[in-house]
Amino acid sequence: MLKIAELCVNLHPKLDKTMSMKQIRTLCTLLAAVLIMASCAGSSNETTLYSDAVITAFSLGNLNKYTTTINDDGDITVTKTTYKGSSYKFIIDQINREIYNNDSLPVGTDAEHILCSISTVNNGVALFKDLTEEDSYYYYYSTDSIDFSTPRTVRVMSSDGQGYTDYTIKVNIHKENGDQFVWNELKSSKEVEQMEGLKALYHNNTIYLFGNLDGKTQIIRIKDDNNWEIIGKATNFSSNAWKNVTTMLGFFFLYDKDVLYVSSDGDTWEPTSYQAEQPIKQLIGASSFELYALSTENKIMVSKDGGESWKVDSNDKPSMIPSEEITIVNYPVYMAERCEQVIMIGNRPAGTNDKYAAVWRKIIDFDDFKDGGSWSYMDLGSMEDYLLPRLTDYNLLCYEDGLLAFGKFPVTDLESKPYLKIYQSRDNGITWKIKEKVYAFPEDMGNKETVTISSVVDKDNNIWLFCTGTGEVWKGRLNSAGWTYQ
Repeated sequence: MLKIAELCVNLHPKLDKTMSMKQIRTLCTLLAAVLIMASCAGSSNETTLYSDAVITAFSLGNLNKYTTTINDDGDITVTKTTYKGSSYKFIIDQINREIYNNDSLPVGTDAEHILCSISTVNNGVALFKDLTEEDSYYYYYSTDSIDFSTPRTVRVMSSDGQGYTDYTIKVNIHKENGDQFVWNELKSSKEVEQMEGLKALYHNNTIYLFGNLDGKTQIIRIKDDNNWEIIGKATNFSSNAWKNVTTMLGFFFLYDKDVLYVSSDGDTWEPTSYQAEQPIKQLIGASSFELYALSTENKIMVSKDGGESWKVDSNDKPSMIPSEEITIVNYPVYMAERCEQVIMIGNRPAGTNDKYAAVWRKIIDFDDFKDGGSWSYMDLGSMEDYLLPRLTDYNLLCYEDGLLAFGKFPVTDLESKPYLKIYQSRDNGITWKIKEKVYAFPEDMGNKETVTISSVVDKDNNIWLFCTGTGEVWKGRLNSAGWTYQ
């Protein structure tokens, strides 16, 4: 039995020219009659025509991608590559009659010359609406390139010629390079410039800065780019209290002069009483449900009850526990329910002559929370190429599909820049690599004059940099981190 599509080609080889809907209906009716007569004249098989007009599958063929590069001399080079469009899945929304791809095609894809494959039920005929002539359609050939630079209407005619369904096909293509990180400089801050030491925290969709200003720890609340206010004016925290602050379960915890304080808003603080197996020297961070501190004997202390009681946490290598420059992050364990990873980096005392940071990991199973997990030291032995170097003023961020870490390198002369490299780990802190073409500090940042940088990630995946010494404030984001999907 000849298919409708085959008859279209045989009876009307020039259907690439546009036709009105009246002509299309007439043609489909004619084809149906031809099928019936052919069946009656030469075959005992019955020919069945259907009223279905439905697209069942849509995919793309090989696609062209153009990449433009400019070298240091200003010469422009355009490179053409080809990739498989079939790797990108298209969703067919039969209720709204829409076809689209959630995962957008790469930037630079040639949208005006795309090969596609359309499957219909029961030999329905697919026709594209012309882009220039009103109410004109042309027959779809899988070997013809289609202009998808704008959403296209495809009309599916049923094989009996009596009905049709219109679909809107939208091929989504990224407008920007996903691996490009863009920085924007915001209004500088006099308070940040004058701070001697700074720690930024993100709490309840708001940024808080804790820093040594005028000989005491002062707190700044940042609701947006232009809305800054100094809070906690009634407090009298010491100049180093900013080093001992963290957040957990919607509260701030701050340790100062042997007292543990708690606050829900960073403005009003209440002292709390606690008991500890060993005297606490420093509050170092938190997971979702655990607080961590260092004891005066350099043991990792843990509290599972909001700071009321503290005990020594288990670990596998006590001699490698850091004692300074400590920072901690936590995030869910990939592909494991009710589990969390906690990553800690820091330095051992200067006298140990370590060339690399001490990196630790703890996995918490919430189904076994009472007994808890154990800290494990990331010991890679001789694999020095991918270790995190020993720095000062570490920053550790969870970002996209991994961790980012940076800090200050030693300054050897007046031209040296203390902030040189941003390291990425995609294996939970085991190895650290540099992606200079993706993650780098702003080119115009006053690097030599910067004393300390503290950073934080907000809910929109922006990274904020706060620079003491210069007062600069930068906000940036990886392009792909800002993409949204239907």
